Amino acid sequence: METISAIKQSIGNPVGLSIGNQHLNITRPAAADPGVSFADKDPLELGRAIDRLPELERLVLSLHYYEDLNFTEIGMVLNLKQAKISRIHDHAMYRLKTGFPPS
Repeated sequence: METISAIKQSIGNPVGLSIGNQHLNITRPAAADPGVSFADKDPLELGRAIDRLPELERLVLSLHYYEDLNFTEIGMVLNLKQAKISRIHDHAMYRLKTGFPPS
């Protein structure tokens, strides 16, 4: 599996996405999950918790929240179905919210 930095480099412009020889121009609103807030968490503690997540969960969170890709776009990048990306995201968020250690 590619590392997060390699995926970030392959994405390029946040309003465009190239997959193979196909380039998609995508217009997206800013990423937001109104039901999830980590504003009251210590940023260092949250960063350490994210670092302990499995690589695929970290990658999905990074692509969604930092690269502003939706689950369909992330699925295209990782060659996974949108439903699988949603489950990976939900599992990662559950781990972060509950403080459960990664399995």
